[in-house]
Order: sequence, then structure tokens, then C-alpha cells
Amino acid sequence: ESDYPKALVEFLNYYSASKKLLPDDPYQAAMATNNIGMAFMNMERYDQAIEYINTSLEYAEDVEDFPFYSNAYWNLGICYMEKKEYDQALEIFKLGVEEARKIDNQYTLVGNQLCIAAVYLRQKKYEEGIEMYEEVYERSLEAKMEPFKLVEALNGIIFSHNHLARPEKSMPYVKIADSIIEANDMPDTRNLDFLLYKGTILYQLGKPQEGDAVLKRFLSAKDSLYSKKNIELIQEKETEFRTKEKEQQIDLQQAELELQQSELEAQRLLTMLLAGGSILLVLIGILVYRQQRLKIKQQKQEQQLKEALLTVETQNKLEEQRLRISKELHDNIGSQLTYLAGAAQNIGFGVGKVAPEVTEQKLQDLSTFSQEAISDLRDTIWVMNRNLVTWEDLSERLRYLAHKVSNTTGIHVDVVNEGDTTTTLNPSETMHIFRIVQEAVNNAVKHSKASKITVKVASEDTPIITVQDDGVGYTPSEITSSSNGLKNMATRAEALGAQLKFDTSATGTMVQLKLPRRT
Repeated sequence: ESDYPKALVEFLNYYSASKKLLPDDPYQAAMATNNIGMAFMNMERYDQAIEYINTSLEYAEDVEDFPFYSNAYWNLGICYMEKKEYDQALEIFKLGVEEARKIDNQYTLVGNQLCIAAVYLRQKKYEEGIEMYEEVYERSLEAKMEPFKLVEALNGIIFSHNHLARPEKSMPYVKIADSIIEANDMPDTRNLDFLLYKGTILYQLGKPQEGDAVLKRFLSAKDSLYSKKNIELIQEKETEFRTKEKEQQIDLQQAELELQQSELEAQRLLTMLLAGGSILLVLIGILVYRQQRLKIKQQKQEQQLKEALLTVETQNKLEEQRLRISKELHDNIGSQLTYLAGAAQNIGFGVGKVAPEVTEQKLQDLSTFSQEAISDLRDTIWVMNRNLVTWEDLSERLRYLAHKVSNTTGIHVDVVNEGDTTTTLNPSETMHIFRIVQEAVNNAVKHSKASKITVKVASEDTPIITVQDDGVGYTPSEITSSSNGLKNMATRAEALGAQLKFDTSATGTMVQLKLPRRT
């Protein structure tokens, strides 16, 4: 990513220097102020960006055949568009189109036209937006521009038809975009908007399985971006830690050097003491005093080093905690929110087109799913707000889960404790155990036809958590590898280094989680 604050400083220095060294050169001043404005624009400081870009245009009036008018209008229009001053933005983008045509600059011509189309969409003028995006697409093809420009124009057309509830008209453009993406091997991370629009259209056309497949690609691409950012963050923190560690080593070496110099001075003093017997006691006193000062200084430096290392270690632990919280929220809540957004949009498109009772049932399902998402978020916050969790704390949370399940289903759910409940778990272990038990209880409620479920927590040296129901059991062949619930349980057990075991018969099903031995 560009370092716009650093670039801004460089541009400001260049502008200042050009005014002093080249006071009669309006071209250099125009270029410098346009670059300053572009930096402010990318930092989302639009008022300052507008001021400098207008200054650039004033300088350009004194330049014969200034070639960057279309670039300046492009940047200036974006500022007004982001400030939601759409009429002003449209006038400026049209000036950019006119200037680009004068010098036959296809790149800035397409850029200004894309922005005009984007303004139309923000004004909900979808028909005008479609017309402009189609022109941009044809022009980009003729100019053989980058594939992502073609996909960007197609995205605008698809989005507009989608909002006009015309998914069947979107599909030809979806197919064209698919072919461009495949032919140019474009990664999904570059096409997140396209995947979201495509998945929504497939749902509207009554193709939920195809829509699910596209949305899975969308979520996978988002996960990839999330993981990449986490890796970059970890690398940045590691570099920071190594830098501090190196600085501390240099401080220690400096302290050792000072100590060696002091020892040399002490040796010289001792020689002088032997030569001057009359002041022997005085010099010995001075030597002892200086050595004591050096010792105190060294102890102080050692203490500062310990404090610095402790600070770095604390920061690293906090960073690990933040990453765990982010991942838990992303995995459990992020996907639910994405589903809610897509489902709500799908219901909106169906209003007036499907029977009212169908819409009412979908809204009821959406409400139920929202309540489950809120409950999951509360469980996550409960765990992550604690540094350590005792087995008793975990059991209490499981009793709350049991109470909730019993009230909503009529199935009796009991939680039993054995062993020392005062020993502790870290938040990550607690969350994994809680989610495994929650999934096992939910599976029993949905599939076992049980009247009673018992959760047994044995917090011994080798802790074992068991979920036992008195239902009808299941046929192992019916449990396929596509079961996301069982996959999530296995993944969490692996993260704990634990053994996950299933045992079923006609008299019930048992799920057993055996954790590693506690030292």
C-alpha cells in the first residue's frame, strides 16, 4: 500500500523548492500541486485536496498545451463525489472527458466516464448508469485496456440491472465477466464485488446451489485477504520486536565498554596511589565511589532492559489476544453477517413478486438466525473478556446453554461436574471446548429424538467432556464429509490437541472430547 503521508511530505518539499529555484515555471508548479492534491485525496482529506487541485489548474492556464487537465479533473471530481456533491462532480468529470478527447487519452477518458457512471448509481439513476458503463466497456475493448477495467464496467452494468430487479438481463454480462476473469487468471480477491453480485443474481433466478458455490468463493477470498493482513501485521510486530532487541543489545555493549574504560581509569589511579603515598587514602575513596556509581548505573541499565523486554512480551501477548478475538469474530460472526446481508437483499428483491406468506416465513427465518448470531456474539464476548477461565466458570456457561435449550425444545439438558473445578483454561481453549459442546448438543436436539441430554465435565489431570443423549442414534454412513458442523468440531479438537470420539447405538449417541494431560 502507498504511504500517502510520506509522499505528501515529498510533494510539499518539491513544490517549495520549485517555487524558489524555478519561480517562472508554471508547469512544475502545476504538476507539484496536482500531486499534493492527489495525496490529500487518497488520505480522504477532500477539502484540502480540492484547494491544491484548483491551484494546479490555475497554474496550468499559463502552460501551453498542458497535457494533464483530464487527470486533474478526474481527481477533482472524485473529491466532490466523495463529499456527495454529485451535480458538481458530474460537471467536473464531463470536463475531464472533454479534455481527454482533445489529446486522445483513452485511459483518463475511461477513468472519468467510469466515475460519471458511479455518480449515476449513487443518484439511483440506474438506466443512465447502464448506458455509460456500456459505453465505457466498448471503449475499453477498443483501447485494449487492462482486464480489471473491463470487469469494473461490467460490474456496474450487473449491479444496475440487479437493483432494477432484472437478474435475467444481468446474466449475459456475468458470463462475459466470467470469461475475462478466467482468460486472464484473475484471482477472486480482485473480484469480491463481482462474486457477491453474481451470487445474489443466482439466488434471484432460483439457483440456490450455484449461488451457494459462488458465495463460498466470495467468503474464501475474503478469508485470504484477512489472513494476508494478519501475516503482514505479525511480520511488522516481529520486526519491531527485533529492532528493539537490537537496540537493547547495543545499550548493553555500550555499558560494558564504559565499564572497561572505568576499569582502565581505576588501574591508572592505583598506579598513582602507589607513587603518591601521601594521598593514598583519598584516591582509594575516590576509586570506591566511582566504582559504586558504575555499579548503580549498570544495575539501572539492566533494570531498564528487563522492563523493556517485559513491555515487548506484554505487547506480543496483547497482539495474540487481539488476533484470537478477530479470528473468532470473523469465523463465527462474520460469515453469519454476510449471510444476513445476502438474505435481506434477496428478500427485498422478492417483495411484490412472491406470495406474502413466503416473504413472512423468510423474515421469520431471518429473525431466528439473527437471534442465534447475537447469542454466539455474547458467548464470544463472555470468553474473550477474561484472562483465565476456571472449569467452574465454563460449567456455569454450559448450564446457561442447557437452560436455554431446555426452555426452547422441552428436552431436559443436565450439566454434571467432577474433579477440581478451580483449575484454569485460557480463553482460546475455553472457546474451542464451548463450541464443540454447543455443536454436539445442537446435533442431539436436531437429529436424535432424545428426551434427555447429559453434559459431563470431568476436570481431572486428563480432562474429559462427554455429551450423552438417550435418542435413536444414527447410521455412520449417513454422516458425510460435507457436514460443516462435524468438520468444525474436528478442527477445534485438533487446535486443542484433543481426541474427539463418537459412539452411537439404538439407545443413544455419545460425543467424547479428551484433552491432553495437564502438567
